[in-house]
Amino acid sequence: MTPNPAPTGKPLARIRNYEVVRRLAKGGMAEIFLAWQTGAGGFRRQVVLKRIHPHISSDPLFVKMFLNEAQIAAGLSHPNIVHIYEFFADAPNGSYIIAMEYLDGENVQTVLREAAASNLQIPIGLVIRIMSAVCEALDYAYSEPGPDGQPRHIVHRDASPSNVLVGMDGQVKLLDFGIAKALESDALTKVGTLKGKYSYMSPEQVRSLPIDHRSDIFSVGIMLWEMTTGRRLFKRPTAAATLAAVLTDPIPPPSSVVAEYPAGLEPIVLRALDREPSVRYGAARDLAADLEDLAQRSQWVTTANALAAFMRQLFASKRAAAELSGGRDLDLPFFGVPDGSTSTLSTPLVTITSKGDWAQEADLAEAPEIELVHSLEPSLPDEGSYRVALWLFVAFVLLSALFWVVLFPRLR
Repeated sequence: MTPNPAPTGKPLARIRNYEVVRRLAKGGMAEIFLAWQTGAGGFRRQVVLKRIHPHISSDPLFVKMFLNEAQIAAGLSHPNIVHIYEFFADAPNGSYIIAMEYLDGENVQTVLREAAASNLQIPIGLVIRIMSAVCEALDYAYSEPGPDGQPRHIVHRDASPSNVLVGMDGQVKLLDFGIAKALESDALTKVGTLKGKYSYMSPEQVRSLPIDHRSDIFSVGIMLWEMTTGRRLFKRPTAAATLAAVLTDPIPPPSSVVAEYPAGLEPIVLRALDREPSVRYGAARDLAADLEDLAQRSQWVTTANALAAFMRQLFASKRAAAELSGGRDLDLPFFGVPDGSTSTLSTPLVTITSKGDWAQEADLAEAPEIELVHSLEPSLPDEGSYRVALWLFVAFVLLSALFWVVLFPRLR
């Protein structure tokens, strides 16, 4: 990967040893910036800074998820997982920041929207390359031994198009372990709590049942179905309807949506999408092996060079337009700048045009952050509320008795 050329002039903002270049994305939980990490001897490296929004940095749940992402991902070293370099607090702003690997590319959600807007279908071989890479990342997170020599058993729980990054050089990386969990640790999970994007959840995840790596495999199955058909599978107009669809709606065979759908691919996709976990693939690497074997037998092109060429073609006009725009600045405050001034950040590299079937069906709220953290449990009054209600009831009874015994006979 060839990094972008160094920006000229004064950095838009600076924090510690990071020079901020531009904001790349903004979501409900955090915003993401492109920056240069500097060091002794002229060391410079392009990185991504992910900062939790200051207004939610006091929320223990969101901070815990942010810390969880840093702690889990920092311990993972795999070519298909975005690497975490550093985690630190931005004291002047009361926020937290993760410094991570930068990959010049777009997430799969953006790829699907742009392909729909351009009336293009992602070649099957390239879909398989992307999804095989995701499977390898998930399998590593679950099966690779940790410091204690035992498998890590990390379940991502939010494998979705907005969390899969495709580089302009053909690399594929899984990101955002903010709600991932090791099965031995339940620090972020409570019975009846949903975390993740509803339309990419497994049935057991929707039911808040115990989950394992096969839940992630179901999410991969959804992405496979959608990437090879150009349609959404479970997304409905409301959250409740989406969750119900995941649980009970029939899963159409891809061949019922796309004429001449590859016969060998359909059983692989449907097996990954089986609502019974025991029927799904027992490991993500087994799903990847079947996909790669089918691609080889079908002579589909799955190389990194082919994926890079497709990405450059798909985003050529938008990247050219972004360069011609000169990176007009937005008045966006960044980190606490030492001199107290307010920095400005340039516009994103790519502007998304909402056009095409995928873009019309896609939910903008799903990218790039967690859609929602929602409890299925009814909110119950606490003990103090019960006491208040009890005393009110007692007072009502006493007043009623007073009326009937003392006042009512006098009124007669």
